[in-house]
Amino acid sequence: MTRTSRIPQTADTPAPAADRRTRKPRRPTEALHRRITRTLVLVAVGVFVAGACSRGEGKTLRPPPSGATAPLRTTAPPATSAFSLRAEFDTTRPLDREHTCEGRGEAPRFTWSAVPAGSVEVAFTVVGPGDRVFWVVTGIPAAPGSLGGGNLPREANESLNSQGEVGWHPPCPGDLQDGEVLTATAWALTEHPGVRPDTPASQAMARIRAVPGWSSSVTFIVGR
Repeated sequence: MTRTSRIPQTADTPAPAADRRTRKPRRPTEALHRRITRTLVLVAVGVFVAGACSRGEGKTLRPPPSGATAPLRTTAPPATSAFSLRAEFDTTRPLDREHTCEGRGEAPRFTWSAVPAGSVEVAFTVVGPGDRVFWVVTGIPAAPGSLGGGNLPREANESLNSQGEVGWHPPCPGDLQDGEVLTATAWALTEHPGVRPDTPASQAMARIRAVPGWSSSVTFIVGR
């Protein structure tokens, strides 16, 4: 068996020719290649984005690609407002008979204030149980005002109530249970609801409720 032993080198012993040759530098490893490539890609992307931002002022954004989703936009106004409606009579007691079918049948008086900016008109409704409509008024100027008590804004339009009559339908205490509650609402609308004098009451209410805006309500009692 042949054994090979390493000969120790001394200062006087010349090194083998192979050892005296200059070693070639090692090639970068595959992992190093990947790191370098990734760094170059990130730098290129950053330069592209910076250039696009500096040139994009005043330009219209492109629409999203097919299938992409985007946040929904809404035209609804802010939820908070000082807009308010006030009844010019005592709402803790039954409605005075002069406003019912047992009296003169004159509409009670209401006042609203602090109409929000952005409103184009005010609408006014009185609704009872079962969505029975007693009064619908639209086209009122978008400003503080009042109606009832023989007063109706000049620009206002009264529409059909649930009885098929135009204007205020005076409730009859005998047709309602004692303590029946009616709701009066003032609507500050951001769009015109398109209600005409001959629009059926249910359609008029649906159109008013569908328009973005603000509302304020008061309730009052009808009974003996």
